[in-house]
Amino acid sequence: MEGTDRDTAIQMWKGCGFFPTIAIKVLMHKSLLKISEDDKLEMHDLLRDMGRQIVQEECPSNPGKRSRLSIMGKYSHLPKKLKWLEWHGCPLGSLPYDFNLMDLKVLDLSRSNINELQSKRTAPNVRSLIGYYIECSILSAYRLLTGKHNHGMHTFKTLKVLNLCGCNHFVTSPDLSNLLSLIKLTFDDSLNLMEVHDSIGNLRSLVYFSMRGCKSLEALPNSFVQLNSLKVLILSGCSKLSTLPEQLGCMQSLIEVALDETAIRMIPNSIGHLTRLSRLSLVYCDSLVSLPDSIGELCSLTELMLDNSAVHGIPGSVGSLKKLKRLGASNCSNLASIPDSFGSVENLEMLRITDCKSLEDVPGLETLTSLMCLHLVGCTNLSSNFKKRIVKETFQHLESLSIPGNKCPSWFKHQQLCCEVQKPSVGKHEIKGLLLWVVFSMIKRPFRCTFHLYSNFSLVVNGEDGSSTNFEVEVPVSYYRDSNMLFYHYRDGHPLIRLLKEGGSINILITEQFSLDDFQIVKGGIHAIYRPTEGQEDIASEEEALLPEKLAQFFMSS
Repeated sequence: MEGTDRDTAIQMWKGCGFFPTIAIKVLMHKSLLKISEDDKLEMHDLLRDMGRQIVQEECPSNPGKRSRLSIMGKYSHLPKKLKWLEWHGCPLGSLPYDFNLMDLKVLDLSRSNINELQSKRTAPNVRSLIGYYIECSILSAYRLLTGKHNHGMHTFKTLKVLNLCGCNHFVTSPDLSNLLSLIKLTFDDSLNLMEVHDSIGNLRSLVYFSMRGCKSLEALPNSFVQLNSLKVLILSGCSKLSTLPEQLGCMQSLIEVALDETAIRMIPNSIGHLTRLSRLSLVYCDSLVSLPDSIGELCSLTELMLDNSAVHGIPGSVGSLKKLKRLGASNCSNLASIPDSFGSVENLEMLRITDCKSLEDVPGLETLTSLMCLHLVGCTNLSSNFKKRIVKETFQHLESLSIPGNKCPSWFKHQQLCCEVQKPSVGKHEIKGLLLWVVFSMIKRPFRCTFHLYSNFSLVVNGEDGSSTNFEVEVPVSYYRDSNMLFYHYRDGHPLIRLLKEGGSINILITEQFSLDDFQIVKGGIHAIYRPTEGQEDIASEEEALLPEKLAQFFMSS
């Protein structure tokens, strides 16, 4: 079970009559189970060993009666009540005729030779030939009389999860008409899969569907929009997929749609009907030049990723996206302007618009009081007035800012890569914040990769007691070798500030950590902000209030 996708495990446990959602929370609270960043189950070694012992003790002398086991030999040895079967690399082209696991909840046939789920009976020997033909005749007559032409297709009425990833013998996806309980279906990296069978529309319980990396897929059937329960649709890496069903908006349960690295040329206007859609990713959509105005009707959208796409502009209707928190448009070389309505995206927290050489301004930033991260690396056409404006108006809430430039403010101390902050002696001010400034440049152009949008380095805070703590700092990737400036504002309450308060003498070392060595740090500096002591509040407050103006003046002169 360790390393298994959480949702897959939950469906299996539910099929066994358990209550996994509550159980997982209890185990996590007891530190016996945790969920990794990619949503996989990770369990404590003691819990794993205990589980194995419990299963073994269910029937020590007869493994076939245990609830979980590994089978060696014939498939007919599989217990009829089996809930979960992983048959990676299955050599068969179809499932065996008497493969009757009617209680199966999870079937994993990834990286196998399967090219259809219809069962095929092996050829009979001479002795049983007459009986075989009699049986086939009776079965054919039965199908003609009853109209039940399932062609040997296994019903799997209780199956919840079907994994057919890496099954390169599929050209068309199998007929799935009978899998009416299916919740999760994956065909990832099935490289020869060209089309999806019309029966997909019958899977009214399907919640998760992924064809990531199916490079031969050209289109989806019209029946696809009948998936009324579908919440997650992953088509990233389907490099020949150029169109989406016009009635995509009928799939009103959709929460996430990922179309990265596809050949999509147009997003249907009906997308505006997806009022539950929270995440839309169109990264590396090289053929997508525009978005429909209906994008502004996505009232639940929190994340819109357009990085490395061919979009020329963002519709003015984007101002209606009141829940949008993250917007990425890195390396959109055709993007020349941002609509005036952008200032109405009131809950935006992260804006990443890098390497947009034609971009001159981002209107409305002054009103985005929730904005914490602003990355404009490589946008070399931005005016000095724009830089001045954003610093003066956003300093109080901005946590990180990256922007073209090659200088560090002179009033930042320690213009080197090894900086030292002394804890003030008794009676002096207490530190309450820290400004970090780094000038960096790219050494080489990053590899084309959907998710390679950041590099990183570490701030290593060494205490006088010999301890050290690392704080990772993200560096937005640029596709050009121009110098850029990175600014971080660590406020009171941040763990780094707490360490500065507790230690006697603390060094801040800036060390490169990214394995590709694709960028270099040219210079860096820090500026400490102190809390005033009694009677000096006005002086300290005035000094802190002047910081935005000092930064603005720096931008005007740089």
